[in-house]
Amino acid sequence: MHPYVYASIAVIAAQLIAGKAVTSLYDFSLPGTLEIDNLPNAPRLKEFRELFRDYLPGYATGGSYQYRIDESGETLEMTFNGTSFICRIMGSSSYFIGNVRGNAIYIFDHAASSAVNFRISGCCIDEHNNEPTVSSSEWLVR
Repeated sequence: MHPYVYASIAVIAAQLIAGKAVTSLYDFSLPGTLEIDNLPNAPRLKEFRELFRDYLPGYATGGSYQYRIDESGETLEMTFNGTSFICRIMGSSSYFIGNVRGNAIYIFDHAASSAVNFRISGCCIDEHNNEPTVSSSEWLVR
C-alpha cells in the first residue's frame, strides 16, 4: 500500500474522531515527518480539512462514510465506533482497522499484516478559540 493512503486514513480519522485538522504526521516507520501538503492527494485533503473545519469530534460514531482518495477514483469506506475505525478500499480486498488516542493514530493493514503508527505533529488552529475544529459537507456520504 502506498504511504499516502495510510496518511489519508490517518488524517480523516484524526479529523472525524478527535477534531484535529492535521497538517503533518510523524511516521514511525520512516522515521520522519509527512507534510500533508506534500502528499500526491494534498489538494483533496486540504479541501477535506477546510470543509470539516467546524465538525464536532465524535459525531461520526456509528456511521459509515465514503471518501475518494484521489483522482484515480480509489474510494475509502470508513466506519467509526468511538475512537476506533474500520476502513476498506472499495472494489478491493484491502481493509484496515485502527484507532486514535490523543495525538497517536494506529492503523493495521490486514492485507500486508503490518501496523503503521503516526503521531500528529502539526494541526491547524482555529483563530477564534485556538482549538482545532472541523466541519461537515458532502464529502462524506452517510
